[in-house]
Amino acid sequence: HCPPGTDCRPHGFFATPAVADINGDDRLDIIAPSWDHTVYAWSATGELLWRRYIEDTLWSSPVVADIDHDGTPEIVLGGDIWAGNPLNAPEGGLVWILNRDGSTYPGYPKFVPLQTVWSTPAVVDLNRDGDLDVVVGTGTHFPDPGGRWVDAFTARTGRSLPGWPVAVAGRAMTSPAIGELDGDAGLEVAVGSEGGYIYVFDSDGRELWRSCESGHTDGCFERYATHGGVSIADVDDDGWQEVVAGFDHEMRIHDGRTGRIEASRPFTSGLALTPASTPAIAEIDGITHIAQPYYFEDNTRIDIFTTGRRLCRADWPTFMRDNRRSGRFRAVPGASGPFRCPVDFVAQQYQDFLGRELDPAGAGYWLDRLDRGWTGAQVIGAFMASGEFSEVVAPTLRLHLAVHGTYPMSAGSIREGAAYLRNGGDRALLANLMINAAGADELDVTAFAGRVFENVFRREPTLVELTNTVHVLQTGTSRGQLIANWTAGDGAAHLAPQVDVAMTYLGMLDRAPDAAGWAHWVRRAGGGDLGSLITNFQRSEEYAERVTAPEILAVTGP
Repeated sequence: HCPPGTDCRPHGFFATPAVADINGDDRLDIIAPSWDHTVYAWSATGELLWRRYIEDTLWSSPVVADIDHDGTPEIVLGGDIWAGNPLNAPEGGLVWILNRDGSTYPGYPKFVPLQTVWSTPAVVDLNRDGDLDVVVGTGTHFPDPGGRWVDAFTARTGRSLPGWPVAVAGRAMTSPAIGELDGDAGLEVAVGSEGGYIYVFDSDGRELWRSCESGHTDGCFERYATHGGVSIADVDDDGWQEVVAGFDHEMRIHDGRTGRIEASRPFTSGLALTPASTPAIAEIDGITHIAQPYYFEDNTRIDIFTTGRRLCRADWPTFMRDNRRSGRFRAVPGASGPFRCPVDFVAQQYQDFLGRELDPAGAGYWLDRLDRGWTGAQVIGAFMASGEFSEVVAPTLRLHLAVHGTYPMSAGSIREGAAYLRNGGDRALLANLMINAAGADELDVTAFAGRVFENVFRREPTLVELTNTVHVLQTGTSRGQLIANWTAGDGAAHLAPQVDVAMTYLGMLDRAPDAAGWAHWVRRAGGGDLGSLITNFQRSEEYAERVTAPEILAVTGP
């Protein structure tokens, strides 16, 4: 430690910086912990926002998350702590949570006796209670057996979750990976430890399986240098996610449910040390690729492996989960149901609501939304609200409701009307066609005006309103033009619940509503509960049977 007034600490960065807006100006900032015992925060232009000295060396990469739902982010990271420190902490490590200005979050740091915290945390609502949790290992500075555990605790309070921390065979510098592995819709934690082991724990801390990854003739043994990370993804498109790691001199793919080795391939250099990095998994040209860097002295390599199959689901496909290095797991269980692959769910929405194939840009956009925690109902609702769908289907439905006063008897008539508008057709002419087909052209002008007013505005017209409407029709405005004007103006809001429900039936079930469903869901949608309708349809057997073949139905939970 440095004499007073002297900076003798080593300079440099081992941790991966975090990039996030921490000062609320809607621009990304940079948060970087350093070996010089300091966390730095810079703006995108390089302005130093703040620096915070936190007593000892920093190896752990930070994760930025709003842990208390107050709309402002906090910064989570691990660190070291020396004996005799001013915090009165035992020698070992700390888990820090800093406020957006670099000050310490109340109740922190969390003391970790006997071992540093070099592990990079994962932030996730592990037990699905609405509070974010921190899952983190330890480090390798102090002698073994200090640090033979992995902890999961509520970020807001620092209290360990039931069943945690869990014991492992060696010091656990590895950054945990989070994903759904065993089909129960809950989350699991995959992590490595010194000694050569991979572990998978359930969210309650129960060990589901472990695997010895050592290729040594003696198998796994204490202090075997296992410092790399693990990834979680369905790399063979079989509906179940695998745990992928290169802890020794080969890449191994494990069945995420049981730990069984599904495939293994040696690295191309037999001189490699056990990799200290995490496999990166991505789909390139429709095929899963797995990249693993490793080195021996100046012999640095990256081996690329492929499974020959597309990448299906990928809950934690790289270090800190994604290419933003967010360290966050936010995906909602069942969001892409009933599909086991999220991209298939997105492709179905393109077919149902836009009538075209999914394009790469669209796939990237919507998969990112699912990764960020959008529900399936939010995605489907966004497609329903898109210009490509709502600007032709919604007007057609409003015209139909104005003429008939109830839901369409067939999906085909609405699709034909929407196609007519999509090709540049006139709404007033389409309304006239509907009027003639319904026989409403034979009504006298007063009866027609009263019926259409009630259909659009959901009430009887006053005498003045009826008189004015009759006058409009008798002075040159066609019946179709009247309906087109009303349904594009004030009437649109009155018809919104019916239109939303009908669009959901048409888009998701490809059929017209039934009488009972129509009455129930129009009432619910009128109260702002359209999301429940979409969610119920998404979970229904009818939707699953319509959109999926038996061999690609979801097999990993609701």
